[in-house]
Parts: sequence; C-alpha cells; structure tokens
Amino acid sequence: MFEESDRSLDGFDDYEEVFESDRDVLCDKNPELTSLDASTSASAASNPSVHGLVHKQAELTSKFRVIAHLDLDAFYAQVERRRLGLSDSAPLVVVQWDMIIAVSYAARPFGVKRGMKEIVAKKMCPDLHFVHVEVIQSETSSERKVSLQRYRQGSYEVMNVIRKHISLEKLERASIDEAYLDLTDKVNELLKSGTFQDELGELTSNSEHQVVGDLSKEDEGMRLLLGAVLVKRLRRDILTETTFTISGGIANCKVIAKIASARNKPNKQTIVTCSAAKTLIQHLRIRDVPRLGGKLGEELQRQLATLLSISDPKQVTMTHLKENLQNLGKKFGYKSETVAWLARLCEADDRDAIVPKSMPKSLLAAKQFGGRLKTMQEVEQWLRLMLAEVSERIQGDTAMFKRRPRSLQLMLSVWRGREKVSLSRIVRMPPAKTLLDGPSVDDMLKAVLSILEKMDTCLPCAMLGVAGTDFIPLETNQSSIKDFFKKGSGSQTQMMNKRKSDSSGDLMGSKHKKGSKVKVGSGTLMSFLKSKEDKTEWSCTRCTLINKPGSQECELCRFPR
Repeated sequence: MFEESDRSLDGFDDYEEVFESDRDVLCDKNPELTSLDASTSASAASNPSVHGLVHKQAELTSKFRVIAHLDLDAFYAQVERRRLGLSDSAPLVVVQWDMIIAVSYAARPFGVKRGMKEIVAKKMCPDLHFVHVEVIQSETSSERKVSLQRYRQGSYEVMNVIRKHISLEKLERASIDEAYLDLTDKVNELLKSGTFQDELGELTSNSEHQVVGDLSKEDEGMRLLLGAVLVKRLRRDILTETTFTISGGIANCKVIAKIASARNKPNKQTIVTCSAAKTLIQHLRIRDVPRLGGKLGEELQRQLATLLSISDPKQVTMTHLKENLQNLGKKFGYKSETVAWLARLCEADDRDAIVPKSMPKSLLAAKQFGGRLKTMQEVEQWLRLMLAEVSERIQGDTAMFKRRPRSLQLMLSVWRGREKVSLSRIVRMPPAKTLLDGPSVDDMLKAVLSILEKMDTCLPCAMLGVAGTDFIPLETNQSSIKDFFKKGSGSQTQMMNKRKSDSSGDLMGSKHKKGSKVKVGSGTLMSFLKSKEDKTEWSCTRCTLINKPGSQECELCRFPR
C-alpha cells in the first residue's frame, strides 16, 4: 500500500509499471508443502501448549522480530469500485489505454487477467465493468497523460489508519499498495499486558487466519500469534474507515512476511513460523521470491537452467539455487558478498531492517513525448497541466504530513541532433496563499518559464517533468499571542495600562463584594485576546496542523479548538 510511485519511479507514468504486482499468484501452493499447512489456526487454538507459552515468554527479552507485510487486494480495482459505488461482487477491471492493468477478485473466476486486451476480456465476462485510469490532456494537443492521483489518495487514507496503530519509525511504505511494519515492540507491550485472550481465541477460530508450520513447537510462537492479533486489528480498522480489504503476512523477517501475505488472499492473513519458512522458500521459483523478481533473479534462473540443463528457466527453484550456489558463483563470477547473501536467503535468513519510509520524497508529474513537442505553446500547455497536478498533490501532502516543499524542480530531455540531452533545474517554490492550499499554478508556471527563458532551447522536447522537493515542516503559530505582547508597540502598552487604571478594582476583583461576579465587557483584556485569535490561524494542540481563522475543529484530525 505505500517514495511515491507505483513501484520505484515517482510519477513517471510512461516509465512506471502500473500493474499491481503478482503477489496474488506469488505462492501457488506446492503439494510438498501440504504438511506445513496442516497445523492451521484451529489446531493452534486447541493446543494448550501454544497458550502456555504466555507466561514463559513474558519473562523473555528476546531480540526476535515480529514483521508484518500488508498488501491491499487488487487495489486499483477497489478504488474504482468505491468511486463508482459498485458492489464487491461486480466484476471490474482497470484499463490503461487498451490493456488491463488491474483485475478485481470478482472478475478472476472468469479467467480475466492482467495484460489482456479489452476485447478478449469482454468475451470472457460480458458483464465486466471497464474503468480507464484518470487521464489529463492538453487543450490543443492529442497527447494524453495518465494521472494516478485517485490511487495515491486511497493509499494515503490507508496510511493514515496505519499511523494510528504504529509509529512512523516502525513503518516502511514499500509501494502505493503495500507496507512493512515492525510489530516487535507492540507485541512485547501486548504480551506484558495480558489483555489479548479474547482476541486470540477469536483469531485462531477464524477461517481468515492461517498458520504455515506448528506454532506449538516454536519458542516464539506466541509472539507471532500476537502479531497476528495486531494485524487483524489493523485490517479491521482499514476496512471500516476506507472500505478497502487488505491481506497480511506475519513472520520474523520481511521476505517471509511478504510471501505469507500472498498465500491467503483476498482479505485474509497468514503466519509463517521460523522452521516452516526454510521449507517454504526453498520450494518457490526464484523470481517468486521478493528481491529476486528483477534482473538478478532473471539472470540466476537463466544461468541455473543452463548449468542444470533445465529446458524452462521459469521452473528453476530456490532449492536448485541452494544446491548449486557455489558452482554458480565460480562459473559466473559472483562476488563473495552476493553469494553469502543468496545463501542466507535460501535459508530464509533475511536480516533487512524496516526502513522508515511513509512519505514521498518528491511530488512529481512527468511524461515522455519522444520529441513530439515542437512549439513553446505546447510546452507551456503541458507545464500548466502538470503543475496543476503537482499543486493538488502538494495540497494533499500538506494536509497529511504537515510539511511543504521549498523547491520546484524542472526536468526535461531535449534532442540535440541525434543525441538526447537531459537537463534539470531548481527554483524556489512560490508561496501558497494559505498554509493549507497548494501553490498557485500561475505562480509556479511563471517560475518555470523563467528557467526556460535562460536556456538556449527546449525544443524538440522528448520528456518534460516538474516536481515539488526539499520538504520542510509547517511553521506553527503557537507563540503568536506571546509574540504579540513581546513585540508590543508603545500604543499596545498604553492600551494595557489604560485598561488597568480604568478598572474599578484590580484584575482579580479584590474590591468587589464577596460572591459578586465580575462582568467581562467588550473592552476587557479577555475579549481583546479573543478577537485577536478569531482573526488569526491557529495550531491544533493534537497534530499541530495550522487551521483557518474562525474554524472550531482541526481540518485534519477533527480535534476541537
């Protein structure tokens, strides 16, 4: 679910792979693993030795980690289903141009898959709903650009729920629809409190929860179970507040937690014990293992297929890798560090820590043109469209993370003969009219055009992009009243002295009769301060967000003024 992009390139709609990843089919169950699933939640619930671990483990100060991976189910399809008000049972696909990029679970029984053409999918499922991703287009050009703002906004909603359960230091947003959580400290707190028996019983009797391995034989089995309790709470709250279903995986490391979340979808969760993790990973195909799905995994499976005379490289497994790793390293010249890391991965020994990452590093809009932009009018029109998108993203980012970008970056690629030259320039971000608004599109366009005026030429343009970068926290005005008096001018001081001398008694009312009430009129200090506050923005005492004058509750967290 969550650096801002679908995979790795922030906002580059023509670069980024907008497919949701193949986590849904990552772990097709292998018959050899059936015994691992035999110890399911029901047996765990009835086994007293599992619950007997509570008192023993309460005394432990173990460094054992509890890591969860949360993965939104067919996320793009869920966003569109909610936007259109369709039921969960309505088959739906999300399309980019003429290709399907996301398939709801209701459409999958008909054989509809990602990468299909619309006409093929329609024959398979006549009642299929087709929804194209949002597109923006220049007024005078046929060029169009994909906008992922709907999905980013949905992702932020989910992240906002997660942040209520766990600190940002323990949260790693891996993509727009997935995140890793380090639940170790939360599990330890729950273990010490002892207030989990009811939830534990409910969890272990629920068909949505599965266990791979035998928790009763694990020294840290109870910790994994409590991690599952926390994940269930999260999934419940995300569903309640956003209507999105999400699947979860719980293990002692990131790689296994991610594999686990894909085993039991949609809207379910899975624990993988430490002992079962080794067997589980060794039966997976190489490119089904997280971190081996890219170029390295492709090279490994091709090289192993050659080495072992396997006709189909896609059938090469982690067992093949484990048994032939040393020969592979020598034959193809892998560094000793890479071989050592692969050896640990074959044993499900993943030592990667959670890298706190919940906020995008840049708010970018960009598009490839291939040299088709040949006039400044076209460039300016596309800049205006992209800056409008950036301004909207800044507004949402400010409300969510209470920060603002200081810099505006322009990126472009220009053809110089047969050579394509890439350029990047940065200018100061124009100020917004209010703290919660995005910068004016006209002001940003003026700043960007001032950069282009200093360049020899930006035509013909092959790529164009703009981004808000270099973030700083929002300033608060919590000390504004104090500053008012600290900076007090002579007239303000005289006003205070006059009010003191004009009063019939001191400010505490010492000359009034006992029990009498001091009337606070329109000319008192209190009303003066109140009128001053009503005309200024105010900072929320809970989340520190700067709110508009006159508002009585925080626009972000709804906390009363």
